[in-house]
Amino acid sequence: MTLDPTSFFLGLVGGAVLGLITSGLRGKPSSPSRSAPSLSAPYPVVTSGEGMEQVTALIIAGQKIMAIKAYREMHPGLGLKEAKDAVEAMEARLKQQ
Repeated sequence: MTLDPTSFFLGLVGGAVLGLITSGLRGKPSSPSRSAPSLSAPYPVVTSGEGMEQVTALIIAGQKIMAIKAYREMHPGLGLKEAKDAVEAMEARLKQQ
């Protein structure tokens, strides 16, 4: 069986292009990499002040999601993870009392 030179060339070029595409995809992350937040310096937990009674009541009632939402409303610009960490820290303190 003999190969036509044109078919051979197209197969060679196609294989090379496919190889370059797949090797390029393996080496690059799909999203920009961000460094993980430092766990050694936790965000400050505000446990007193106006509105914190509502958050505390929601934690005691077992409504953690609503407590996180209320905490975020009191602290604009705070991310979901930070608010969740703060509410969970408050919850842990309440359990210790």
